[in-house]
Amino acid sequence: MRRRRGASDGCCPTPFGPASRRPGPTKDLTMSVVAPPDTDLAKTRPPSGDPDAHRAARTGSPEPRRVGPYAIGREIGRGVTSIVSAARHLGLGRGAAFKELHVRTGSPVLGAALFREEARILGSLDHANVVAVHDLVDQDGVLAIVMERASGGTLRSCIQRGLREDQAGAVLADILAGLAHLGGRGVVHLDIKPSNLLISHDGTVKIADFGIAQALEAQDVVSAQNTVQSPAGTPHYLAPEQVLPGWLGPWTDLYAVGITAFELLAGRSPFADITDPVEVVERQIHERVPPVCDLVPGVSHEMSEWVSWLVSKAPAHRPQNAAEAWYELDRLLSDRRGPHWRDGAALTRRPAVRP
Repeated sequence: MRRRRGASDGCCPTPFGPASRRPGPTKDLTMSVVAPPDTDLAKTRPPSGDPDAHRAARTGSPEPRRVGPYAIGREIGRGVTSIVSAARHLGLGRGAAFKELHVRTGSPVLGAALFREEARILGSLDHANVVAVHDLVDQDGVLAIVMERASGGTLRSCIQRGLREDQAGAVLADILAGLAHLGGRGVVHLDIKPSNLLISHDGTVKIADFGIAQALEAQDVVSAQNTVQSPAGTPHYLAPEQVLPGWLGPWTDLYAVGITAFELLAGRSPFADITDPVEVVERQIHERVPPVCDLVPGVSHEMSEWVSWLVSKAPAHRPQNAAEAWYELDRLLSDRRGPHWRDGAALTRRPAVRP
């Protein structure tokens, strides 16, 4: 094959032929030719210890955006007021999720205050089933919460693949353990749903997104004056008291756990056929959630009754805390499958499909 003049295997071409033959061994003629005038040549070379800069130099791609000690990568999620990106701490080399405030409507000042409150609540929690917060960044006009990044995605993907009853029980046990910790810290989440439940590399379920969470008052309840027109939360998982005058508490999150349990077992939420949010909310208030065993014959009557207990319309008819709900769930699964029912039921990134 004809070789272009000046090219050499393993050497960069220069105007004088192969680099090994260029005159003046003390002068870097390649840099002097390609660098534009008035360029600080030292700044055109990536620092020897910076892998991102070396990668950019090799591939020609732009360097990741940097905020403080973090290199910000691709976007992995987006909400109404925030954008979540993959990130890496440059000093520690640790991966993270970088949740950045991005207020498109409303007051930026109020948005920042609520965002800081979310960070404060997350920072007060420390549990294996709650996503861990590493840092709060407020620098160069960026306000962001840096959290652990769960590599297994969200629970939504597992629902689409289907879960056995024991696998659903293991997932629910993790959620309830996390909620019990929240209750002990005086926090209600108010937006429990599959897309806010993350899965770690080992299958552990972690509660995330505390954007509308509230710290409870001394009486362990808070007053809510919501309306059907402006509920706080997601319609398909809203407890009736979230849209009616009343009291919010741990029982409010348990209603959403019940809806999530229904979805884990049936593959869809109870009112999935309704797309109008206001109509969904009306049904949450007035319409009984059907027993899941009526839709999925393979679900046990005991599990179906447990789900119906959690989605009772009246808060007083539900479990009053996550520990109570967990105790009954463990009891019924132990009765059906033995005391070691969780063996083999741990959620993996590719759970077995329900038969």
